[in-house]
Amino acid sequence: MNESKKLNEICQLLKDELIDNGYMYGFYLKDRRVIPNTSLGFDTEFANLLTSEYRIQEPKVSRREKVATCLDAVLIMKEILSEQDIESKIWMLFLKEKRKVHSVLTFEIDGKIVYLELTPQFRKSNYGKEILFEGIEAFFSYWEQQGYIVSDITDMCKPGANPDFFMVNK
Repeated sequence: MNESKKLNEICQLLKDELIDNGYMYGFYLKDRRVIPNTSLGFDTEFANLLTSEYRIQEPKVSRREKVATCLDAVLIMKEILSEQDIESKIWMLFLKEKRKVHSVLTFEIDGKIVYLELTPQFRKSNYGKEILFEGIEAFFSYWEQQGYIVSDITDMCKPGANPDFFMVNK
């Protein structure tokens, strides 16, 4: 299978799950979906639950409830990629000046590092687009040029875990 065909097929598998299935940004807690209400600006209640009670979800829960944070979305992606025998890494992006944190996933196909933003936050500038990098250094450089600190959090992203490593606003 040539590179572009394989890349297109894999990216389409991921998009089919996370774009075409109507996921919402949020998480599942105590038998209910917790979705931020930003109609009046910042949702303090959501933020408090996220930093105090949220635990990284099992991909099957995220898939069943169609609700995911960025951490949950990358675990779904990782699971789908694992089913295709494709290894992946999860990265924390930390924008120090704004104290913003985001997680993303990369995987490699034919020597290219692929980044595909599928967190259910449609306003993200790269949403639904795959970006190819010549190597992992180019991926780091891309984010560092935008002011982010990039850290490998693959081994920390376990379902049920309290993502304290991710809560820089505490």
